[in-house]
Amino acid sequence: MKKLILFPLTLILAGHLSAQQGFYLKPLLEKKGYYKKDPVSRTIFSTGNQPFELNGQAYFWGLGQHQGAEVGILLGYNLKHITFETGLVSDGSNGILKLNYSTYNKTDSTYRTSFWKLNEGVALTKIPFRMYYNVFRKDSLHKDQRNFSLEGSIFAGLDFVFKPVGNPNTPLSTDEIDFLASNGKTITITETLYETPEHWDYLRTLGFNLKLYKRERNILNISVYGSWGHFNFSEIRFDMKNTDGTHYIHSEYAKADGIYVSLSKELNFTNTRNDFNRKFRFRRENLNK
Repeated sequence: MKKLILFPLTLILAGHLSAQQGFYLKPLLEKKGYYKKDPVSRTIFSTGNQPFELNGQAYFWGLGQHQGAEVGILLGYNLKHITFETGLVSDGSNGILKLNYSTYNKTDSTYRTSFWKLNEGVALTKIPFRMYYNVFRKDSLHKDQRNFSLEGSIFAGLDFVFKPVGNPNTPLSTDEIDFLASNGKTITITETLYETPEHWDYLRTLGFNLKLYKRERNILNISVYGSWGHFNFSEIRFDMKNTDGTHYIHSEYAKADGIYVSLSKELNFTNTRNDFNRKFRFRRENLNK
């Protein structure tokens, strides 16, 4: 899906855009931050009295299997004070676990402290439906008032996210690591990523958008917003096999919730057509001379 929507992003650096009313396309790049509402911290002891501290703490700007920036293309319509938008954007879930551990050293009978961070998720497709309301317009950012201006708006809406129906019994990836306990036996820890059976959800979205114009033509938009959903899309399962054969199992689930920072630029249909007509008319007049 990313390949299908990457090409409009090249238009961000091209063409003059208008702040006038009407339809527009808006290519965008987003960075998503994840967080946890219920941080987990537990200490586990092996039969060799070796401590393992498991953390599922808050973590911002974390990207796992779904790496890099999110990309998309939106279609909108500007009225005098209100704007409506919809489109197609890539997205993803993400689960975070961190294990603090001490590996036993046979040579000097000491422990070496380290950590193992697990950061994985599944890819999603998002279709947003949003409404913007303009709250201010500042036209004097420069001595020449025709040069730069700012426009701020608040927006809200519902963002629908989708993924193929998952099989919770089939792991997407598995990672395994062994630790040496003081009794000379091995502790095995297995981390497995699963997708849940859920395949769609709707996110409640609320944010703020800032538009920069030069001579009434859109240059850059910056948005900061949060989205909150209902269902889990991925699971990280932690399984520690102790030296006495017992198991400690813990799972961290991830929704499509997130905090976003978005960069975009509007490509106004009306003004693009007018620019084309002016250039065509200018060339035709020169040919007639």
